[in-house]
Amino acid sequence: MPKLSCEAQGLRQGCPKWEGEAPPPRSPYTDILGPLLAGGAGSSEDDGAGRQGVREVSAPDCGAEPAEEPSNRRLLGNVDPSARTNPEPQDLYDLVVIGAGVAGLISCIVARQLARRVALVERHYMGGDCLNTGCVPSKALIAASRQMAMVRKSADFGVSIPPGTISANFATVMARMRRIRAEISEHDSVRRYSAELGVDVFAGDASFAGRNTLQIQGGPVLNFRKCIIASGAGARVPAALQGIPHLTSSNLWNLEALPPRLLVVGSGPIGLEIAQAMQRLGSQVTVLSGASGVFASAEPEASLLIRQALERDGVTFVSGRLLRVVRRAPQGGEAAGLYQAPFGMYTAELEEEGTGVRMLEAEALLNATGRVPNLEGLQLGRALSGDSSDCSESDDQLGPLAVDEQLRTRNPDIFAAGDCLPGRDRFTHAAEWQARVAVRNALLSEGLDARQLLVPRATYTDPEVASVGRSAKELRAAGVIFETFTRQAADVDRNRCDGVTEGFAALHVAPSGVILGATVVGPSAGDHISEVTLCMQHGLTAADLAGTMHPYPTAAEVVRQAAQAFVRSRIFKPESQEMLKLASESTELVRSTITK
Repeated sequence: MPKLSCEAQGLRQGCPKWEGEAPPPRSPYTDILGPLLAGGAGSSEDDGAGRQGVREVSAPDCGAEPAEEPSNRRLLGNVDPSARTNPEPQDLYDLVVIGAGVAGLISCIVARQLARRVALVERHYMGGDCLNTGCVPSKALIAASRQMAMVRKSADFGVSIPPGTISANFATVMARMRRIRAEISEHDSVRRYSAELGVDVFAGDASFAGRNTLQIQGGPVLNFRKCIIASGAGARVPAALQGIPHLTSSNLWNLEALPPRLLVVGSGPIGLEIAQAMQRLGSQVTVLSGASGVFASAEPEASLLIRQALERDGVTFVSGRLLRVVRRAPQGGEAAGLYQAPFGMYTAELEEEGTGVRMLEAEALLNATGRVPNLEGLQLGRALSGDSSDCSESDDQLGPLAVDEQLRTRNPDIFAAGDCLPGRDRFTHAAEWQARVAVRNALLSEGLDARQLLVPRATYTDPEVASVGRSAKELRAAGVIFETFTRQAADVDRNRCDGVTEGFAALHVAPSGVILGATVVGPSAGDHISEVTLCMQHGLTAADLAGTMHPYPTAAEVVRQAAQAFVRSRIFKPESQEMLKLASESTELVRSTITK
């Protein structure tokens, strides 16, 4: 279907340039490889995550520990490429991929489907953050913590458990997480990609030696026609924590014992998910949030609900204070009480203008202040300038990795995808779709516009928060005419049966019925948002969503009923009522005449 104009979508100004234009020509490969883009509904924006002129430090790669644990041995046997000898390189590769996270692995799969010669270079573990330190381990931890919460609420459903008999065995929780991670790692293994898919997998640090040449440290030189940088991102380390051993989303999964107290620095999605899970499992958690507030990326109504939910679980929030100094005792390396008891002791010195200094203590400290693209050491200047002898542009001086709408760098043979890009959409699914765009543009010259990717976002706190498209604040700032239609989760019959008392679905809808954005808060919100994403991607309106039959009783009705509120708003307008009245009177007149 043709793209809707800015006017039809309720846009007055600030319309992205791809909205309202003629749709791009259909690629001859679309029927085989499938469509990717949303036809102008894209929402990805740069949040300035990469800051030019600011030296940002990221935490180093962290190995899976304890290494002798059976699940970790299985994991490393699958995903550690350094355990194997590098293959003999081919003279020329059609595609070389840097990084074996989701973006890198998907790039390899698509390129091999196109029968191209592919090399993959990874300095750490196959599977990247998602498998090793992100999606998989965090959701396993969250699942255990939700079981604890359900047991504690069981009396509300008439199921009594004697007081003092509920406890979490943290070692068992972590062992389960490691077992699940190891099982899933088969899919991302070196063996699968090399033996089954025919990718040459190299272990080592990669750096560009020229515009179409990659040097593996201590290893071979790879010549390529095209390259995709998919090097991912690492935990940002603020100045107050540099040089001090601490937990990040990368090494948290090496914990062998539950710390009595946990200080979480940062109140974004990662910090909040882990804070709630650890509190439910028995730690006393304090979250330190910055001046922007708790969960600043979400709609204000969602942020408030999540803060209240965590506070009911027992989490303490300290907001708006500057982290000046952090000290840790005893001094020493990571082995000194970082992963197991006896833990060390952190003392954090916080300052707020006009209120003096406050001290906080905790046995563990989790740094959740954001992520930094892994670009250090790539020698990008050589690839972008083409002068292997002159590297006057260091990786630091280059700033964020700049790409055009096709995810192409200044070097037309080098593309990038995933978390190494600046922007707010650092999600596994976003990395996957960016990789599909990048590899098809690189190898097939399809000219796909990555700005048109419609990226849903989900945070797996309890309740979950999910969104897609633009927020109300963004729409107002762009001068968009819209109205928000909301349905409270507690008013949905299935949620009443399940004991759900908070949450909502909110749709931002243009006068024409086009859905411009949505937020869902509640159980399985990350699942429910896909229905709205489908509507937005394929041009289905709020009326179309409201007119789609849903099974009863299901929690998904919260989304349909929010859309139904838009339909009701049109039905009960005075002009609509008058028209319906005239139509019904005309029908009665005809019926009466026929009867007579």
